[in-house]
Amino acid sequence: MQFHEYRILAHMISRQWARLSEAIAKKDMEGATAAKCAVEDAQREITRKREEKGIKHVPRFFELRDGLWQAKIRFVFVLQLAGLLYSLLRKYRLPDDTEGMVDAVQRWMFAPPP
Repeated sequence: MQFHEYRILAHMISRQWARLSEAIAKKDMEGATAAKCAVEDAQREITRKREEKGIKHVPRFFELRDGLWQAKIRFVFVLQLAGLLYSLLRKYRLPDDTEGMVDAVQRWMFAPPP
């Protein structure tokens, strides 16, 4: 999958998650169900394209340990990450508006692994 294809699909998923959250907040269960199905379909599409190209998925935030999926983050790592985040926030200021912040975080979350 080309980088731009991945970004487009990731953006589609983030928009569907927003629709799902809105539907839940409005107690619109039909809308929530439709949005949830759209998210799952988009995720299946990403998986299908990745498998077609023989790309192995490596979870970014979880790992399988002793038969259980566990967060990769350890306390020491969290402290290191907090320091790095603080320096990055000082250097690269996040947008002041909530929507801009959410967009910046989503771009980071859905970026392909380094």
